[in-house]
Amino acid sequence: LLAGTYNLKIKGGGRKSAHPGRRSPRDRGEAGEEISVQLFTTDGGNFVSLDADGSAVAVAVQAPVAVAARRRPKRGAGGIIMHRHSRFQRKAVAELEARGVHLVTIVRDPYDSFLSYYRWVQTRKNEKGTVGEEHGEERPRESMFGKPIDHPDVLEFLNDGFGTNLKRANQWLHSGHAAIIRYEDLHADPHAAMIALTSQIEVVSPDRVTEALAGCTLSNMLTARPGMAHTLGTGQVGSSRADLMPIHFEIMRERWGDQIESLGYRVR
Repeated sequence: LLAGTYNLKIKGGGRKSAHPGRRSPRDRGEAGEEISVQLFTTDGGNFVSLDADGSAVAVAVQAPVAVAARRRPKRGAGGIIMHRHSRFQRKAVAELEARGVHLVTIVRDPYDSFLSYYRWVQTRKNEKGTVGEEHGEERPRESMFGKPIDHPDVLEFLNDGFGTNLKRANQWLHSGHAAIIRYEDLHADPHAAMIALTSQIEVVSPDRVTEALAGCTLSNMLTARPGMAHTLGTGQVGSSRADLMPIHFEIMRERWGDQIESLGYRVR
């Protein structure tokens, strides 16, 4: 939606394990133009800033559900937008903002977010038919792979590992350095939600938003980015009410009630 609204190119964020200055094929510009990559590593993720011909063109960071960044177009050319997973880090954010980058984060009901996260993990198969990163150690979330949602390993992740997602969301929500959009608002009234979001970035006409919404269909998305097919679920608001069990609500209430309230959602 942001790419369509601001005429931006969607770019990959490169390898998460990259060292400062390392480039991957996804970090190269059109027609072989190289984009230098500067990486700010954190415990929970990273920041990537991109420079082409000495000028910053885009950077992106992310909260638990989604995040994006855009750069004001230079000499009439569209900028780029990128999706990253990172925790808030003041020094890195100051660097990004000094380069004219806009940061955006999506906030979602933590109950729905956990259910979506669990289902997404179930799709994470590599070429060997097992879960895990192609290169690197298995992540804590992968303990949920191939197991029913009430399995002890899933409950252990919810009790211990899921807090990282909630804390990261709160960091960005309360940082004052990111434009915020809520997943539920985007479903309830996408046009109004996008108008509210763009007012935090750079005001555009309502017609631009209408056009972006019309072009952002599921079929168009999959045509442009077929690799995303495995990540798409029902995306329904409130599905956790029916699909989570009392034990999940109990863990969320006892372990993460303060984080849930801080995000602006009711503890169930």
